[in-house]
Amino acid sequence: MNAIVNNLYPVPNHGASALKLAAGSTPVSFGDFATGTRYVLLDITGGDAIVTFDGSAPASGNGHVLKKGQIYTWSKQAAQAARFVQSASTKANIYASQFTN
Repeated sequence: MNAIVNNLYPVPNHGASALKLAAGSTPVSFGDFATGTRYVLLDITGGDAIVTFDGSAPASGNGHVLKKGQIYTWSKQAAQAARFVQSASTKANIYASQFTN
């Protein structure tokens, strides 16, 4: 895994994306990423988030918890499939940057 992380380069001319999550909201997802994107670096701020990758709605009993303060590196395909909601009452924010290698 470290070999991948150590050899990432920002995708030229593509800024970061941000998602703001709110309690009881409809799941949100990222739009399409640039053609050259291979990996997406995500960080979670504010509160925890819940994510699913199978098209189902994320909820407290369905999905993976993403902890605030953590950084995640996903494939472009995983990031495009991801659907997010916040985990608790604290609003969560997800910031994503696109990388290639």
